Amino acid sequence: MVIEYVGTSLRQSMADLREKQYEASGIGSSYMFRVDGETIIDATKTGNLARFINHSCNVSTCLHEYF
Repeated sequence: MVIEYVGTSLRQSMADLREKQYEASGIGSSYMFRVDGETIIDATKTGNLARFINHSCNVSTCLHEYF
């Protein structure tokens, strides 16, 4: 199964600003995924189910949690 992580593409400075805005507004969790050194995808408000998948673990050890 493949699922695309969708959301708004941001640079680091905008991602930092949004994170502060989310915290100030009381949003409990934000969902941001770093693509590379310059690009972050913010799926907090415009994402899909991919934002709930734990992307911080080693693929070979955590895939069994989802399939």
